Amino acid sequence: MRTAFIMSLGILLFVCFLIFGGCAYKINYSLRPSEIIKAQETIPIKVAVAKLDDQRNDIEREKSAREADGAEDAGDYTYDKEFKGIVAEDISHMLVSHLEYSACFREVIAINRQSSDLNQLVIDSLKKEGVDAVLVGNLENFYGYYDRNQGKEILIQGGLALAFGTLVAIMTTTKETSDFGWAGKMTETKINPVAISLGTSGGMMLGSYLESLRKRDTECHTRIAVKLLSTSTGEIIWEGIGDASQFEHRSMPGLKNAKRKHELAVRSLKDAINDIAVKISDAELASLTK
Repeated sequence: MRTAFIMSLGILLFVCFLIFGGCAYKINYSLRPSEIIKAQETIPIKVAVAKLDDQRNDIEREKSAREADGAEDAGDYTYDKEFKGIVAEDISHMLVSHLEYSACFREVIAINRQSSDLNQLVIDSLKKEGVDAVLVGNLENFYGYYDRNQGKEILIQGGLALAFGTLVAIMTTTKETSDFGWAGKMTETKINPVAISLGTSGGMMLGSYLESLRKRDTECHTRIAVKLLSTSTGEIIWEGIGDASQFEHRSMPGLKNAKRKHELAVRSLKDAINDIAVKISDAELASLTK
């Protein structure tokens, strides 16, 4: 009986890990025609994109900084350690991929240089490699917020997990009687640990989904300031800001409530880079780069 219980608990914990997961969130999004704005006209130049300098306030990067700032629900915001890799670098990679997909320029490449580290020697070497302009910039904001009531989540998930697990246990528990002849008969109670674990995890999943139907405050913001430098003159031929923020009181139905804040942050990143692509497209830069 004890072995069966341990097996049941182990399976339950494994399933819960897969469902609710504690893995770091990857800063990435799909490049789909329905979500990525295409340039009206491709500017016929080759552009190198330097890594963005991270200029965000510490409260967007570290939980301790936000707590020191007096936030009561600091745990409901995103922080750098919750994302895979280095935030500013991964956002720089997405900037390159997004601009390339949106066809803002004839060619877009990434260079392994921080925007603040660019100097005339680097710019001259890029010009020799056929690069017409360099995009540099700063990451000024990037975070997501999803108001969670973890006490309510635990109560609903735990209650339904217990109810479902108990119900499945009752339905699947059997009694078997063995006849040992002169030694007499023995009745043994057998449980199905796999079924109980699945029933329990199913209850937890249902509880998580039901709790996610509750409306709550959500927030996200990404702001990226960029400049396009000519490799011929070193002058700024265009500069702009990609800014996307959202403040809503709504529900976000689903299972992975702990990842909602990260999803919101990455969604605002996509919108901010879309904003940059639109502004580049509207700037009519072709005449400036001849």
